[in-house]
Amino acid sequence: MKLTRIVLALTLVALMTACAWGQEGLVPLSGRPLGPYGGESYLRGSFQLILYQRPGAEPLRLHVQARQVGRYVDEIVASHAGQVVRLAPGEEGELALNVGPGPVEVRLETGQNAAAVSCNGPVAVPASAERPASFISRVGRLFFYVPRGTGSFTVSVRGQGSEENATLTVFDPEGQEAGSATTIGMEGAELHVEVPQGHAGAAWSLTAGKAETGVFEDCDIGLSRDVPQYLSLGGDGVLVPFATGLRQPPRYVGTQEQPVVRLGLTAPTEEGRLVGTLRYLGTPRSSKTFEAPAAEGELEVALSGPRFAEYELRLDLKTPDMPGGVTARTPIARQGSILFVGGYQPLVSAESVARGDGRPTGVSVSLALSEPPPGLELRTTLLRSPPSHTPGGAGAETVHAQIISDWDGSVAILHPPEELPDGAYEWQAVLEDGSPVPLGWTRVDFVRWNDQHFTDVTAQPPTPLGATVPAHASQGWIPFVPEAAEAIPYRYRPSAEDVERRIELIATPGEYEPATVGVLATAATRGLRVTASELTTAAGERIPAEAWEVRWARYWSQRISWRSTTFHVIPEMLERRPTVDLAPLQPAQAWLTLHVPEDARPGRYHGTVRITDADGGSAERRVIVDVQPFRLMATPEYHWGLYTDSSRWRRMPERQVRAEMRDFVAHGITSAMMYPPDHSEISLEDGEARIDSAEFERYMRWALQEGLRPPTVISMQALAGTVKGLLPEAEVRGPQFERVYKQIVQHFAEVGEREGWGELFWHAVDEPNRGHPDRAAAAYEELSWFKDLGLSTFTTVNDPVTVEEELNPVLDARTYYVHFVVGSAEAQQLRAQETADSGDHLWMYGTGCYTGMDGATMPNRYLAGYMLAKSGAEGIWCWTLQRAKGDIYNDFDGEEQREAKEACTTYVSEDGTEMVPTLQWEGHREGVDDFRYIYTLQQMAEAEGEAGRRALEELDALLAEVPWGVRPQDFTAADANEVRREVASLIRSLQAE
Repeated sequence: MKLTRIVLALTLVALMTACAWGQEGLVPLSGRPLGPYGGESYLRGSFQLILYQRPGAEPLRLHVQARQVGRYVDEIVASHAGQVVRLAPGEEGELALNVGPGPVEVRLETGQNAAAVSCNGPVAVPASAERPASFISRVGRLFFYVPRGTGSFTVSVRGQGSEENATLTVFDPEGQEAGSATTIGMEGAELHVEVPQGHAGAAWSLTAGKAETGVFEDCDIGLSRDVPQYLSLGGDGVLVPFATGLRQPPRYVGTQEQPVVRLGLTAPTEEGRLVGTLRYLGTPRSSKTFEAPAAEGELEVALSGPRFAEYELRLDLKTPDMPGGVTARTPIARQGSILFVGGYQPLVSAESVARGDGRPTGVSVSLALSEPPPGLELRTTLLRSPPSHTPGGAGAETVHAQIISDWDGSVAILHPPEELPDGAYEWQAVLEDGSPVPLGWTRVDFVRWNDQHFTDVTAQPPTPLGATVPAHASQGWIPFVPEAAEAIPYRYRPSAEDVERRIELIATPGEYEPATVGVLATAATRGLRVTASELTTAAGERIPAEAWEVRWARYWSQRISWRSTTFHVIPEMLERRPTVDLAPLQPAQAWLTLHVPEDARPGRYHGTVRITDADGGSAERRVIVDVQPFRLMATPEYHWGLYTDSSRWRRMPERQVRAEMRDFVAHGITSAMMYPPDHSEISLEDGEARIDSAEFERYMRWALQEGLRPPTVISMQALAGTVKGLLPEAEVRGPQFERVYKQIVQHFAEVGEREGWGELFWHAVDEPNRGHPDRAAAAYEELSWFKDLGLSTFTTVNDPVTVEEELNPVLDARTYYVHFVVGSAEAQQLRAQETADSGDHLWMYGTGCYTGMDGATMPNRYLAGYMLAKSGAEGIWCWTLQRAKGDIYNDFDGEEQREAKEACTTYVSEDGTEMVPTLQWEGHREGVDDFRYIYTLQQMAEAEGEAGRRALEELDALLAEVPWGVRPQDFTAADANEVRREVASLIRSLQAE
């Protein structure tokens, strides 16, 4: 078969995870200016700018203008190798770089403000679909490169909120409009662009601006992997990877012993050498070097090894004017008869297509192989499940099925045969060649409910199946261990490293510590079970097998935001099930929680996790647990609060309510928000309030008995409505209204004093702000009534100005939404100073189940742990436990609600007998433990003199590497684990002093 060289640029997503921005060897495409640029762009957020120092040119100077957004005071910081420029809003400055020829990385941090940058050389920002470049208010003309051989590419755009919209426009190399797309808030939009012949191998451009409706503010822009994922900002050349061929379409190589990968230079040079180093990642590891004169402009690399193998290719270009060279890296994998260069790319892809009523219920399937081999079979199936089930899982109903034998790769368009009833639907397209494992597959999901159509935006898998797949093909499923205990994405495909990885944990006596195991079914699988053995040390110490709890994550369809018509398929609920059945190509995630006994002795414990099925298939993974020689200290000065949604308790027996409370404590919750009006009988007799609060008193007694502690927030948000019902003729908040209101509050204050409830804070109005003056006025008045009674007050804050200018005299606990405290270092400093000046308590809220938090551990772990530690706050509150919008197991039936999506940090079992944890709930516990590791080190260090001072300096350096923000972004569960390990090491070093 003739091998056709197709020139495509390497993209960041295709790099191995060890690679960083800039390791793609970027160079200018052209030395000539590209203008006109159509104005400057305002960048907002964190950026790794890529600049390029041309040989013999004047040193690079990056000019930065700090633009203020609203009332934010965040500094703009540009830094490189110890050089730092800090700018207050409205200032401008310059970063002068004395560097050798080649690409240069500059870090730019804007916090909540923005920056406009320009340079006397090329400058670009990374902009992938997964990690888009973020702008605000202004997006000038931005340039990007479309390599030769590119047939099409996609540009994505997304706004924020519901009214921040944007229209994105793409221009071809001649400046003609190639298409536009409009995003409505966070829904996002994509523009798919076909590249005409003769327009590849050139610079294209784009811009974004105001849509016909809404406002133009925050705007995220990303490029698909078909083109280099960088947007050039300056007028001095588009930055492109120096090498071509580092990412190629999947190629059929059949049984060739040594397939050849052809690489080239974007711009061949007369002098220098092109050097390729190929590392085989199997056992034993080996490497080969290939060289060619740069003038030839290309290099051939022959692969040798088994038919299932993984490699890393490093390519270096060294020339006389750049002795340090330019380097790029890319992964290569051979999976049987298919060769992947530049990372996994789906062999078969599918898109939704519409018919009849315009709703996309059909599917269009295409093949990525340009020269498909004979004998391919395409199997397509449309499956229907209830929204509460895994789409296409075991037990799904087959709606439509079709097989295309000897498929030649031409586009196949399929439609369901008739009108579809409500349900969650999944098209599966599977590519077979007779091997035990399918060559490739893809899914397209959609949901229909109550005459509404919902579109799937689940992310595609980042990696190919690993090289060890054939070893497991006969049993019909592939076991693997991810890098850390985190969600395993629905379409994830394990790498060789995942398949071979063992489970390694650190924990302290009494701690709960999670691990996870994934399984990908390649055939129908019955009775899949995971069990964990006892753990033992070489000295004979043991932790019994009963210390493990095993649950299974339920994959299901969940809305992206409160009223979105988009959804993704995520693992979320962690159910207590002995076994699971899997349909072909269905994933499973087992969540294992180890509760280390309180009396466990320190040491390295060994054990196994065993995976079996009903047909005799089995696999094992080693487990290593390092039990630390210290205990995590209690944190009496800090608290983690929870909105308990306690009205549910009226339908539950005492044992179930108490079990929930114990679970709160086990997941790091120390404090509760409680709701007296919901659990008391309040009436009016002869103008005086009469209160039967026995039910509420019972819940408060149980909470304290089960381990919850003050501060407790007493929520009186419903009390104004209650008093209005008692006094329908009275003026709202008039003298009579105030008297009855205070009588009721005084009753609960006196009961709390009598029953020993401890420190209480009283809450009246949620999130008072300038946008709702009536709520701000109500908050002031009701908080002032609490103060009249000598009580401490609380309110949630999403508008700091309202607190400073209106509520400060009547407020004791300022509970800010996390954005206003940990959005940036400057925000933290401002809030801490304001709160200290007022004499108030600094608290936060923002963990729980806000959009973007479900189906993952890290958002809650990040906020409840490292961000709380950096914030200076005394505590953080979790909103909210369980607020169903209709059927709690159906995220699509709540359209009559203001926020249609379920708001659930936990769920209830289908039989109603127990609370069911979620990945976000487990993340909260991990965050609390991260904080307790830090706290333990701090307490020990304070008593250790010079050694303690050094340990605290190292801790500060560690925490400085944890980025500020409301979401963890690139800070992963593996990163969080590494910080925890470093903290544990510092604690052990202090113990040794």
